[in-house]
Amino acid sequence: MQTQTFEYYIDRYLQGSITPEELTLFRSFLQDPQNDEVLQQAMKNSWEEWGGHDLSFPDVLENLEQKLKAERMSRESPPVKPVPLYRRSWVRYAAAAILIAGISTAVMLSADMRTKSAPGAGPGIVSSGILPGTNKAVLTVDDKQIDLSSDKTGIAVGATIAYSDGEQLADAGKMIKLATPNGGQYQLTLPDGTKAWLNAASSISFPSVFNNGKRQIRVTGEVYLEVAQDRSKIFTVDIDGQSTVQVLGTSFNINAYTDEGNIQTTLISGSVKILPAVTNEKAVPVDSKATAVILKPGQQAIQSIQAAEPIKILNTPNPDQILAWKNGIFEFNGANLRQVMKQLERWYNIRVEYSNNVPDIIFKGEFYRNVNLSDILEVLTEMGVKFRMEGKTLKLL
Repeated sequence: MQTQTFEYYIDRYLQGSITPEELTLFRSFLQDPQNDEVLQQAMKNSWEEWGGHDLSFPDVLENLEQKLKAERMSRESPPVKPVPLYRRSWVRYAAAAILIAGISTAVMLSADMRTKSAPGAGPGIVSSGILPGTNKAVLTVDDKQIDLSSDKTGIAVGATIAYSDGEQLADAGKMIKLATPNGGQYQLTLPDGTKAWLNAASSISFPSVFNNGKRQIRVTGEVYLEVAQDRSKIFTVDIDGQSTVQVLGTSFNINAYTDEGNIQTTLISGSVKILPAVTNEKAVPVDSKATAVILKPGQQAIQSIQAAEPIKILNTPNPDQILAWKNGIFEFNGANLRQVMKQLERWYNIRVEYSNNVPDIIFKGEFYRNVNLSDILEVLTEMGVKFRMEGKTLKLL
């Protein structure tokens, strides 16, 4: 492939106008080691055209390599693994970092938001020292609480409760709750074999044994579920008393953070029925046929938490974007500043305070969730966002 052709694809990506077919073709070129030299020259040309940065392209490559080495040496345990995008030769890693992980400001900006900030716009970036979230959760068995190991990824519940690697934790008891704090995530295998992934500030509660033909759990926050198929026992999810999802065997994501204002249930495979909860006084009773919604794969149901509104169906959600958190990625495409800040608050366990004037910015691009907060704040500075970091409070100016 010629350098000019590579530049075309890079520029199309940065502009947000690349088609899915072009992106697939471009990624296949990135995976071919014979294209490394041409790719590096094309990236250099596009960097100089788009960036407006003080650093030259070789400086960027060197800085990226130094950051990677420092990160590897400073961490005792391996970082959260993102979805593999490319094979990791250095040039292809630089391509992934600049085009995918958001190192280039242009990736994170809409076409009309590429101006650099004024000097002093982001004090406290380097010194913030706030690390990303990690595997962290509290297990409650009946009335006993256990702080789970951050060196483990998840637990499995059967006759006893054990870490996913088999290390025993406790007897199963009667009622079990797994909860992640801000800055935490964890995985869980339920007694029936159903698998659950919990995002930060989320929880899942359930009995240690599913009896009487029922499999019923309660969730808060954001949880991705792969439900084990058992046609004799319907699987029911109570979404924090606001909604109910019934399934047989399927995979779906629930986003029910109370500060988002709505509940989003996205079906990846199988079929689910969604009902408003009986406990929601504003909702129509669950036996009303007018309120029951059955989702097909690739659909998303949106329910208002505050008002008794009909359930809305979105037919074209982006599964990669919805499940990015589960795969170790921040997916910011199309998000505004407040939406991005909510994700950062939960994952980095910080507090964000707003001034009266919130910049009207639409983000493009992705970040790995295992980067330090300072890496993301550097990009915000490049975008002209003014803020001050005071301890664990980010104040937008």
